[in-house]
Amino acid sequence: MIHRLELAGAPPGLAVAVAQGADAGRRGVAVSELDRLIAALLPDQPVVRLSGGKPVVRGRDDVHLSLSHAAGASVLAVAPVPVGIDMECVDPELDVLAIDPDLFGPRDFAFIQQQDAATRIAHFYRLWTLKEARLKRSGRTLAETALPDIIGNSANMSAGWLTLASQRYCVGVCWAGAVVPSDFLASANCL
Repeated sequence: MIHRLELAGAPPGLAVAVAQGADAGRRGVAVSELDRLIAALLPDQPVVRLSGGKPVVRGRDDVHLSLSHAAGASVLAVAPVPVGIDMECVDPELDVLAIDPDLFGPRDFAFIQQQDAATRIAHFYRLWTLKEARLKRSGRTLAETALPDIIGNSANMSAGWLTLASQRYCVGVCWAGAVVPSDFLASANCL
């Protein structure tokens, strides 16, 4: 099943869709389901996968793709500008205060520490997915660099969860500004 996500403030041409897999324990969806997700957002486009699985549209420098996988689902973003996307399956029991503050970003970690137990997990996942999306948009990985602090930027911390088959997910999207060469972040985690 494929669900399109609505993104408040998204630039024209940015589309995001989630494919729900048959196996909730599998990271991401099966290849056939992933092919359907790609075809839903890029019908009749020559999509190829690079080594490592990253999809690209052959011969089209004006079409940018980003893909992320979580337990039982995959999400794809397509945009006319560089874009990054991340999706995480929410674990309500995760000890978010056990993460390395230097890896997460000291200012954002301090923000997480200040939250009460009821909201801490939600803020953590929103920040984490936005940070990962920002890294992907810039072509970097967590192995190469720590996650950047983003509190104080345009992070929307009020969105709800994306719920598929009783699983809760958080999706973060980051795109490059078409006019201003800066990042825009959106927590796009509800249908």
